[in-house]
Amino acid sequence: ARVLCIAAIAVFGGRRVTGRIDRLLRYAGEQTVFPIDVHSSNSYLSFHNGLAVASPDGMQCFDSNGEQTALAQCKMDNPVLLQNRTVALGYGVGSSGLCTVHHTKGEQLNLTVPGPIIDADLSDEGYICCASNQPGYKTVLNVYDAAGNQIYTWLSSTQFFGQCAVSGDGKSMCSVAPGLDGGS
Repeated sequence: ARVLCIAAIAVFGGRRVTGRIDRLLRYAGEQTVFPIDVHSSNSYLSFHNGLAVASPDGMQCFDSNGEQTALAQCKMDNPVLLQNRTVALGYGVGSSGLCTVHHTKGEQLNLTVPGPIIDADLSDEGYICCASNQPGYKTVLNVYDAAGNQIYTWLSSTQFFGQCAVSGDGKSMCSVAPGLDGGS
């Protein structure tokens, strides 16, 4: 098992693969069937002892018995999933759909952001940072509160920002522009 983990980390790199392998080894021998429509661009996330699935049509959450506990419809091409203590965030890279789902209460937020999404982040308190492309700008960075209210915007017409992050309280945002000197 150690050789498998080390080989997978070396090949795939990153924390997400290590977590997947850890769950695979931990749950070996146990089986739960999750009734999902399989799509080549689905994204999966272990979420509250169950499973969150993002597909091009939206998000679903399942409990550990495979029963659906939440559903949200949101257009997300190339879906990505993130989570905090209470919700899962799904967004589509290259599309404009972004939504959050509570594992038992269902859809919490469903946004269509202006322009295609490049990256997004979710804080522990539910703040969301989203980097997107919009006409006239290389990147637009927006921070939203848990209710979907836009609380901060940064417009960049000179630099492309490929990643973003938001602080727990939503008061600070960080973004990375590749190729800049001096720690910008």
